[in-house]
Amino acid sequence: MHQPSPAREPVVVLGGGVAGLAVARYLAQDGWPVTVVEKSAALGGLCGSFQSHGFTLDHGPHKLYSVVPGILDEIRGLLGDDLIEHKKRNRIRLLGRYLDYPLSLGNLLPLLGPIRAARLGLGYAAALLGGLVGRRDPASYEEYVLQRFGRGVYELVFEPLAWKVWGDPRELSVDLARARIPSAGATELVLRLLKLKESTEDVDAPFFYYPRGGFGVFPERLAAEVRRAGGRILTSTTPRALERVDGSVRAVHVETGGQAERIPCATLVSSVPMSALARLLHPGDALLEAEVAQLRLRDLALVYLVIDQDRLVDDHWIFFPEKRYPFSRLFEQKSMDASLGPSGT
Repeated sequence: MHQPSPAREPVVVLGGGVAGLAVARYLAQDGWPVTVVEKSAALGGLCGSFQSHGFTLDHGPHKLYSVVPGILDEIRGLLGDDLIEHKKRNRIRLLGRYLDYPLSLGNLLPLLGPIRAARLGLGYAAALLGGLVGRRDPASYEEYVLQRFGRGVYELVFEPLAWKVWGDPRELSVDLARARIPSAGATELVLRLLKLKESTEDVDAPFFYYPRGGFGVFPERLAAEVRRAGGRILTSTTPRALERVDGSVRAVHVETGGQAERIPCATLVSSVPMSALARLLHPGDALLEAEVAQLRLRDLALVYLVIDQDRLVDDHWIFFPEKRYPFSRLFEQKSMDASLGPSGT
């Protein structure tokens, strides 16, 4: 918890997504005068929900879970009885079949054929032996996965999925792999494939939570807490300039519906994209503009299908790593909360 400040000087938070709203909530509850500035009309960013065709829809599949001590307690305290606990149900589409995920050798090996199965086994063996002798630290996502799982698993699952979601795995940071892929490597994966070891909680927890009424309930509840504690939230508001005194930001100039406003602050907290913040900090800087232009972003394309059937699959989501599919995951909104769509669709 943030320690109280005797001065209680005003704080401006740029961005009304979950990060910005969470910061504002803690500050406001601790007595700080807080103003949140959000450019969009809706709060939550990609964690928000919207209405269409009688459905409450999320911006792709989201879940609530954390191994960081205290986080789940905070979430439970915020959402209370509006948290739905789900036992995770996932599958993966590989080699023309839907397989349970995480994979097991029992359902994977019959699909591989003898040659590919042998190659997969050799890849595992190489990764296992590599862990017993000295090896250099991996410098990329690709090297990280190869060292831990072998080329067979890498080419079957991790490489094509990385291309779809993030880009060239040879250019991706090793930190991304460490954050998104089990670190135990081939030894633990083999034990899990043989079902000789249960999935570890931090890698593949068997359950997760989802807010009743759509994932957007999460940021909405955060916003309600900010307002209840006396904080102010501005939507459809664009930050235009930062006013500085002796190098420190002392006010944010914003525009809402054509109306300009100066919001004084002693502290500025930003949760907006780096490019947007850089332009506010250094307006008109040609060199900075050139640097910002070098930042490459990944587009997220979401396709929503309305089908005349109450439920299509029993899974929460299904992974599609293979190159033949132009998408990476299938997700059914009503699998999270049956009340999010009309009956029969």
